[in-house]
Amino acid sequence: MNSVSAACDKSYDSRFIKIQDLLTWRPWIGRNYSKQPQGNRLLIVGESHYIGQVDDPAKISDVIDGHHKDCSVTREAVINGFIKRVWDKNHTFSGMRSLLFPDRSIDQMKFWDDVCFYNFIQRVMSSTAERPTQNDNTKGWKAFLKVVEILQPSQCLFIGVGASNHFNRVMRQQETVPFTNATKPDRVGKTWGRHATLEVSGVTLPIHFIKHSGMCFKPDRWRAYLERQAPDLMRIISNPSYKLSFL
Repeated sequence: MNSVSAACDKSYDSRFIKIQDLLTWRPWIGRNYSKQPQGNRLLIVGESHYIGQVDDPAKISDVIDGHHKDCSVTREAVINGFIKRVWDKNHTFSGMRSLLFPDRSIDQMKFWDDVCFYNFIQRVMSSTAERPTQNDNTKGWKAFLKVVEILQPSQCLFIGVGASNHFNRVMRQQETVPFTNATKPDRVGKTWGRHATLEVSGVTLPIHFIKHSGMCFKPDRWRAYLERQAPDLMRIISNPSYKLSFL
């Protein structure tokens, strides 16, 4: 049977509070994530939060301020965008679901119970036309280093390649973090996938970047890319335990 609802583990929140100067929104952490074997811990990273449509332009500033003061925005996005599918017409969420769950016999609730998700850019965008600045990306990587130190993932998947353009620069500034430069191992259409690694608590963390799952995203082609370039990551996503059982 399909799970009724996935749930977020808030036991890490006391540690997230300590980095709230870097981390605006707390990650979604599935209730079974901490129980996963060390080699099966998956962190998925989105790009940005957007305020959506605001009818009164005079209220945009207040809406943005409200987003920045609400540390649960990312968790609510997972619930509404992936679990309850309230935002089914949003290309970002529908594209990512098609990437992760091409087979409809997958128990999506169980998947979200097992993984983590958060958005990389720690400032809300006023519209989809606004792009993160270099400073946004610098702050994003500094927050990322703290997040992975807390969550200890074994695989990381970025839905979007923009952050990878700043990885080498920022990592060179972090003198105590061993890393390998972001490279471009293969291309899908006009977008190169990226790959990098960094060391977290003495363990190498592979980081894979694919095209943002918005307009013109080809989920089947990017899934094939990940099967070629990230078999260990795909082993987690394709776990047989996510298959629905019909009685």
